[in-house]
Amino acid sequence: MAVSLRVVDTSAWIEWLAGSALGRKLGKHFPDKLQCIVPTIVQLELSK
Repeated sequence: MAVSLRVVDTSAWIEWLAGSALGRKLGKHFPDKLQCIVPTIVQLELSK
């Protein structure tokens, strides 16, 4: 069976990293590490 990959948007990462109430809700829906795609642009936005 093929593995389903998912992209997590920058705004979701920011909320999760900030520990906001919304971030805690979103974090429950983040895929496992091996199923998560983090595009370069998201990495750049998060590093700023």
